[in-house]
Amino acid sequence: MPEPTYRAGNVTEAYQLMWSYALFWHRPPADFIWFEPLQAATEPDDIRLLNHRFQSPNVSQFLISTTPAVPPLRIAQRVKGRLQHLLTDRPDAFRRNYSLRSLGSTKRDKVEAYVASQLGHHPLAD
Repeated sequence: MPEPTYRAGNVTEAYQLMWSYALFWHRPPADFIWFEPLQAATEPDDIRLLNHRFQSPNVSQFLISTTPAVPPLRIAQRVKGRLQHLLTDRPDAFRRNYSLRSLGSTKRDKVEAYVASQLGHHPLAD
């Protein structure tokens, strides 16, 4: 009997999660030359910036892909933090709020399993 090629130890998930992330500016920059450096800065965090568009008034909207291991809060922290670092000449570039939404379809049992798995990460949760 030949050995199986694929085992639990040598495979990883073959799907991605898609997110819509919106940042709110006090005053947006005149150009968006920061997008490619931001893509490079977030890639090591398993956060892939696929697209960006500016929407009025003062909103940057990103299409983002992540692996399942990336928690939603990390997306908000890393993208906004890395972008703020790229815009060091504008320390008050953003408003405090943001919007993060998952895109695509999923089944209720998968969402419930994800929420239940968070109890292990948050020891003070009931």
